[in-house]
Amino acid sequence: MKKIILLTTSLFFAEYTYAAIEPQALENPLLNAFLADDTVQLTAISNELEQPIFEAKNLVSLQEAQLTDAKNSFDIASNTVASISSDLTSASNDLNLAESNLSSLNNELIELNNEKSSLEIQLNALDQNDPVNTDSIVTLETQLSQVNQTINTTQTNLTNLDQQIATTLTDTVNALTNSLAEAESNLNSLTVAYESSLTTYEAALTSLNDLQGQLNSANTIFENELNLVTQQLSQLTETQLSTLSKGLKGSIDKDKILAISSADLQLIIDGNFNAKQINDLTKAYKEEEKFQAKAARLTLKALETGNDSFLSVANKALLKAESQKLKFFNKIEKEAFKNALKESKEASKVAAKAAKEASKEAAKAAKEASKEAAKAAKEASKEAAKAAKEAAKAAAKSKK
Repeated sequence: MKKIILLTTSLFFAEYTYAAIEPQALENPLLNAFLADDTVQLTAISNELEQPIFEAKNLVSLQEAQLTDAKNSFDIASNTVASISSDLTSASNDLNLAESNLSSLNNELIELNNEKSSLEIQLNALDQNDPVNTDSIVTLETQLSQVNQTINTTQTNLTNLDQQIATTLTDTVNALTNSLAEAESNLNSLTVAYESSLTTYEAALTSLNDLQGQLNSANTIFENELNLVTQQLSQLTETQLSTLSKGLKGSIDKDKILAISSADLQLIIDGNFNAKQINDLTKAYKEEEKFQAKAARLTLKALETGNDSFLSVANKALLKAESQKLKFFNKIEKEAFKNALKESKEASKVAAKAAKEASKEAAKAAKEASKEAAKAAKEASKEAAKAAKEAAKAAAKSKK
């Protein structure tokens, strides 16, 4: 009998919800200005993925239902094979038992026939006309009669059992064997169908997870930029915040989307931008947006009219957008150089002043030291003169 290896893959169906994290309504206009292009990008990605995610979710649900049906059919077929296998085992055991009983009956019949032959030999050996043998003859004939009855009964049982084995029991085993082969074949087909359905479901789920991963990645990028810009704005001085707000106010009021980002805020922080540098920075992005918008309008007009000359003007506008942006960034660098030079001069002045003060203090200390030295020398001279006078008096006194 063919051995069936059952597929035991466990199924886990997860319930998914596919909705993008909506860009929050930013109450801080300045924060909103820095995240405007990020919000547009996230919205575009969300809109682009909305329909594919919806379709992928429906496909997963459909494949899940088909997989459930395939699993149910597979389970029913598996149970059928197990049930028929059990019945076949039972029928085979019955057939084996009957064949064993048949063998026992055959052996029993042989023994009875041997016993019959023995009795007949003993009976034939006695003289039927001799009165002395009358009782023995009667006994042997009675025993022989009983053996013949037993032989007839055993032979009947043997015939019936042989017929049962040849028909009912064997037919049952053969029928169950054929049924099991058909059930196993059906199970094999359903196993293939189930595995195929499982593969299709997993592919649909993988596709859905990939789309959701793209959306989650876009949301993460937006959230990271939001957190970074919020943290950077908190590092600016009041003057820097005020200048930045004034520079971007017009764009904010007109809902214009500038390409300004956290990278620019980091420039302000690292370079400690002054008001002029911040104004040049905002002007760079406002000029870029102005000429890019012009290029977009001209491109659209070229598409609407079929006049390619508008495309040429649009390209010039794009080049102008880049050159204007570069111009203001060059101004920022010049201002940074100017500030560095100014700071260097201020540092030189401070150093020179410190050196002058140090020189004055040194001269004053030297003068004080000179006075102390002169005073000490004068005192020493007085002491020496006094000692010499005392010595002279002592010498004059010794002569007398």
